[in-house]
Amino acid sequence: LASIFPDTSFSFKYRLHMRKGLNDDSILTAYLLSLYLHRHGNYLDLNTAAINYHKFEIFEEFLQDHDRYFGRLRLENDEKSKHPFFEGQPIENFSKLENMGWTVIDVTGDGHCGFYGLILGLENIGNFDFFCRETFDATRMHDHIPWQQTVLRFRQSLREHSEKLLKNKIHKGTENEPQWWNNISSNE
Repeated sequence: LASIFPDTSFSFKYRLHMRKGLNDDSILTAYLLSLYLHRHGNYLDLNTAAINYHKFEIFEEFLQDHDRYFGRLRLENDEKSKHPFFEGQPIENFSKLENMGWTVIDVTGDGHCGFYGLILGLENIGNFDFFCRETFDATRMHDHIPWQQTVLRFRQSLREHSEKLLKNKIHKGTENEPQWWNNISSNE
């Protein structure tokens, strides 16, 4: 600038200096800056210690939420009798995922496999609204009419709720606010 405007003096201050490692993690950088601005904090105080504190704070909150809502899925020997879409353990080796606490299973590949995963996920957090309680002699999903009807009812419910979310504007703190919003909103 001095070469372009030789008669003008310019002053500058370092307003924010981020260590090189922080710049490599754009998501953490955006999160921390947003957090500090939201809390009216002094983002100039961000240093290695403060950044590490926030990293561990985030991880601790995640672990608490994870342990509260997930990790209850326990597969039993007679799983096929309860879930006819259950095919067993996959032939691939997923030991890395299993060592991290994930349960990997094979389900019937009939185009509904994502919905089977969602149903198992709901059961994992204690929601059995779409668990088929009707007994039926069939052991394959293709022959199990009550489970087929349950999956279709689940898909219809997802469609209805999706259409409702698209049509209705829901404001936080109103009586029509879904209960699950509390699980994904900030704690402040």
